[in-house]
Amino acid sequence: MVTTKNRELIFIAELANTVLSSKKFEEAVGEVKTFTYTEYSGLDVIEDVLIAHRLFPLEIKFYTSFNPWSKAMAHVKKSQPNVININSRKFHLRDDKEWAACVVHELCHCAGFSHGSNKKTLKKLSSVPYKLQSIALDLMP
Repeated sequence: MVTTKNRELIFIAELANTVLSSKKFEEAVGEVKTFTYTEYSGLDVIEDVLIAHRLFPLEIKFYTSFNPWSKAMAHVKKSQPNVININSRKFHLRDDKEWAACVVHELCHCAGFSHGSNKKTLKKLSSVPYKLQSIALDLMP
C-alpha cells in the first residue's frame, strides 16, 4: 500500500493504489511477453510488484535535489527501499495522473526491477519500470 503524510501527495497515492489494485492493471501486465533487463514474464513481474504493493508499506515523500538542473523526477534509495522520493523541484511539471504513474515506476524499483542507465534509449522503455508506468498511465481513472 502506498501512503503519504504530505497533503499534496495524498491524491497521487490514492490514484496509484487504485490502479495497482485493479484487475485491468494485473491483466495488462500479465499479457506482456518480455521486458528488457529481466528474464521475467509479465506474470512473474505482476506477482512481484503486487507482493511489494500489498505487503510492504511504501511511503511517498518530497525531497529537493541538490542539483537544480537534475533531470531526476523521483527515486528510491537503496538504504530506504520503502520510500519513494519525489523531486520537489520537478513537481510542477506533471499532473496527478502522471505522478501516480511515476509512483508505479518507482514501486517497480522497490520490487527489484531496473531500467539500466538513466540515458534515454528505446531499450529502456521496454523495461519493467517504464512499461508498467505506461500501462498505469493508460488505466488512470
